[in-house]
Amino acid sequence: MCMINYICILTIKNYTDMEKRFDLTSFDLENAPKSMRKYLMAYGSHFNKKSCEYAIKQMRKKNETTHKIEQLESWNKDEVDELLKKYNIELEHSVLYDYVYIANMAKSDFYKSSLATEKEVAQYIKDVIDDVDKCEGFIFNRWLADCDFCGTYIEWEDLL
Repeated sequence: MCMINYICILTIKNYTDMEKRFDLTSFDLENAPKSMRKYLMAYGSHFNKKSCEYAIKQMRKKNETTHKIEQLESWNKDEVDELLKKYNIELEHSVLYDYVYIANMAKSDFYKSSLATEKEVAQYIKDVIDDVDKCEGFIFNRWLADCDFCGTYIEWEDLL
């Protein structure tokens, strides 16, 4: 298992060509798998499709009828795009699949509770993605920290 000790510093100048500048020394990569380094070089501190799907598969939600913990019935990218479009919400600082991860995290943890409606979920997605004082890569790095804390091993090769 690779342990993440520091947050990656990543600056994206152009989201289209993913021109990146980031300091890999901010991660403790000495003992990190080569595939983790490859992932970070390719995507920086952001979810690609495979890593997003992997992270979402780990999400659980309590079924209020049976009181059992069940796997989340997730939204795919197209469904999240439709949700945002339905409520005329445009994301200004969306990178790769970060917003799809946030949408599913909101559905898993907050929907039909503190976020009572789909419209509130859509607004939450925008609030997180377009938060003016969050650090670049915050969403992905938060997930990595959660995995590290919970002892979740990441098969980086499968995420490339």
